[in-house]
Amino acid sequence: MRSADAVSRCPFCLPGAIRVDPDAALKEPDALPAAKDLVLYCDCPDDAASAAVAQALKAKGFANVKILRGGLKAWMEAGLPTERAA
Repeated sequence: MRSADAVSRCPFCLPGAIRVDPDAALKEPDALPAAKDLVLYCDCPDDAASAAVAQALKAKGFANVKILRGGLKAWMEAGLPTERAA
């Protein structure tokens, strides 16, 4: 749930992550795979973008939506692996 601007400031992501702009996810939630587990993360204070999108997806019937608390920053501070964002 990171915008293009956010990725340009920090061009890393979790391994295998697919970047989705939060606005696009809210406008076209059906483009996301409903049958898969979705772990949303952003770099907003209090995970704001991820929380908003998770709430909207759950309202649309997505059952397997989780938020990575602390987002990319917490992941990196924990020393977990990252890769260059596409």
